[in-house]
Amino acid sequence: MMTSSLRRNFRRYSLHFTMSVFGLGRIRFKVFVH
Repeated sequence: MMTSSLRRNFRRYSLHFTMSVFGLGRIRFKVFVH
């Protein structure tokens, strides 16, 4: 049970982490361009 729950949470956290990294990359790119 724990493994299935962990996997489900991992998927959601991975998506959130990817979005956070993408947003941070965009900000860094903007700063670099300007």
